[in-house]
Amino acid sequence: MSAAVRTLCALLLAAGCVAAGSAMAERPPQKFAVVIGVDKYKHTDAELSFAVADMKAMKNALEYQGFVVTPLQDADATRERILLELLRLADEVGPQDTLLIYYAGHGVLGPKTGTTYWLNHDGKPEHPDLAGLRVMHLLDYVADIDARYKIVMLDHCFSAGMDEATLARLRDIVRAPEEALPAQPAPNANHGGHKARQIALGERAPMISQRVGGALFIAASRGVAHETVKDGHGLFTAAFLRALRDPAVEDGSPGLISIQELAAFVPRTTRELGRPDFVQDVYFNRNISVGEETVYYPFLRELSGPDEVEREVTLLLAELDTWHASGLLATSAFEHCREVLQRWADFGELVEPIDIETVRAVRELTRQYRADSAPVRAQRLQTILSELVAPS
Repeated sequence: MSAAVRTLCALLLAAGCVAAGSAMAERPPQKFAVVIGVDKYKHTDAELSFAVADMKAMKNALEYQGFVVTPLQDADATRERILLELLRLADEVGPQDTLLIYYAGHGVLGPKTGTTYWLNHDGKPEHPDLAGLRVMHLLDYVADIDARYKIVMLDHCFSAGMDEATLARLRDIVRAPEEALPAQPAPNANHGGHKARQIALGERAPMISQRVGGALFIAASRGVAHETVKDGHGLFTAAFLRALRDPAVEDGSPGLISIQELAAFVPRTTRELGRPDFVQDVYFNRNISVGEETVYYPFLRELSGPDEVEREVTLLLAELDTWHASGLLATSAFEHCREVLQRWADFGELVEPIDIETVRAVRELTRQYRADSAPVRAQRLQTILSELVAPS
């Protein structure tokens, strides 16, 4: 290939990348998630019982939130496959999008360094560095994904017990004031009805200061993370799933769950679900002050019962009416949304895909993305609606 041809190819490739990036930036925000659950392992008989159940429950919960979810379980959750998914997301996720990574399974410590690893399906407990996935490396891949909101949720042992290198990588991603972590007791042994998501190797990772900031990092435990027969889930995942459904979680905007509310509810509920004779302290790398909640990603609560739906519809219609009266939302778009929301209030649930997607878009753009201006959110809603109702 001549130098001129190589130069032309390079220019065309660069132009294609710029065009793809521009197209991603112009489309409405999307949500992407990879959820991983590993009960069975290639190189150890130390199986778990509910990591796959956790993954499936999280998949359902996130799809309700509007995420495009890629699930990986057991033999599919190899180191190579996980990394390939993260590389794919680096190409697909745009700067206006939300990214969520979830892992349930065994977590191990490197026998010499105390570094925390995921034990993916093909990982070797005695040599996690050969085929496991180091949490620090995970954060490297997350840093390469150009998402507006990044959420990493880990339900495994030592998920918050990170070494200096991992903490430094987290600081690179989140960049904010320092917050000290209290020292925690050593991991407890397994108990009847509760199984630890741990294969003990070497010394426990040292507890040192964390930082809070731009990405949301939620870890099930500084030490041992447990799963329980009673709930059929890991304690942390069970608590998070309850938070998405429990009306008591709300202390601010109805139908919306802020990070502050999650940070209060999930650790407390995790402790309540466990046995009193062991400690599992959930860790959030977030310490959000009042008034900053619009900067961070909130979750939609799963509504149940006609009263909750009616209350939500009233709030949504009030917002849409304001947009319409201000000339931000076209009459046709407003009337379509009003008809769909009224059906939701009348029947309590929606069946038609276009109705489901309409309600999700309205809830997201009136409630979740309030850091953006009303004109921007109204225009995004009109774009989504035009695609939903466009003739096929």
